[in-house]
Amino acid sequence: MSILIGIVCPDAIVLAADSQITHSGLGSHVYFNKITTLDSRIDQLLIAQAGLPGMSNRVIEIMRDKLRAIQIGQPREIAQIAEDSVREAKKNLDREQKKYGKDYGAELMLAFYAGSRPYLYTIDVYGTGIANPSDNDYATAGIGKYVANYLLSEIAEPKEGAGIAISTCIYVIKKIKEHQKSYCGGETNIKWLWQVPVNQTPWKYVTRAMDINKDFLQLMEQNLFELDEANKKARNKQVLSILQETGNKITEQWRRNGTEPPPENAAS
Repeated sequence: MSILIGIVCPDAIVLAADSQITHSGLGSHVYFNKITTLDSRIDQLLIAQAGLPGMSNRVIEIMRDKLRAIQIGQPREIAQIAEDSVREAKKNLDREQKKYGKDYGAELMLAFYAGSRPYLYTIDVYGTGIANPSDNDYATAGIGKYVANYLLSEIAEPKEGAGIAISTCIYVIKKIKEHQKSYCGGETNIKWLWQVPVNQTPWKYVTRAMDINKDFLQLMEQNLFELDEANKKARNKQVLSILQETGNKITEQWRRNGTEPPPENAAS
């Protein structure tokens, strides 16, 4: 499986992913960049994949052919192309292949601009195959999405810009790789998508994608976690002190009331 994160900022859309693919039943891993740049007639889009790579790769190749001939207009047009590509990729699967896909799953995340507005969609390939727009300024997919959603709800600040979003993605993915080592791992990959003003009519902007340098990502990851580790002991000590103080107050209250703590299995 994987962890995918997309964050919509005022100046860009940031997509991030781990790079580990786990071979089901074999316990072995391979690594590759799960974020792909697709080209429309004048713009670029980003698509990231989680889960079974075979089906995701097939969907991406079908989308690549469909997108080359169009100019991005309405966001629903791009979502429809993604949904059509998923259906086309799945149409010749037999019953056993469909069951295997549902058991192990595959998800996609799609980022693009339509006009001057950014859009972020997720697609459950073996589920409904519907392109779902993000409800927030960020979206997640893959096995680590529940942890990622929790962390992002605490620390994400999309309106602060792409730089903060990139740092946030590095931190969140590193935390998930620590806690779900069997399913998420390898290098973190990040691409960002932004609009470039042009003077050619009838277009005011074109959308371009770029990779974040891997050496920079590794350095950022190291710096962030050295700082996190340095603060963790002090933070844990503070939490423990609060818990002890609260426990002592509860025990003292029982004593003042002349009662003993109730047994664990006491009837209500």
